[in-house]
Amino acid sequence: MSDPTVADWIAEGEATIAIFCSPPNRDGCGHSAVVRLATLDPRMTRSRLARRAVCSACGGRGGQVMRDMAAHYERMRAAGMPVLDGYPQT
Repeated sequence: MSDPTVADWIAEGEATIAIFCSPPNRDGCGHSAVVRLATLDPRMTRSRLARRAVCSACGGRGGQVMRDMAAHYERMRAAGMPVLDGYPQT
């Protein structure tokens, strides 16, 4: 999938995504936030969301949009799947 939409993520079972402000050396502060997919337009693509993101910490525009890994690992644990030591636990 080249540029997934919010609807695509929801269909895959995702409820949240993580958005990261660009790293400090790229005019951002490195802040991150978890966003509930249900609050977004289902047609919005990852690239459009990344362009429209505004950091709540520094006001920087743009960011990286990716899977909410803490929620992903929690689902793996709940399903009894092995998760390597050192990965986030909720």
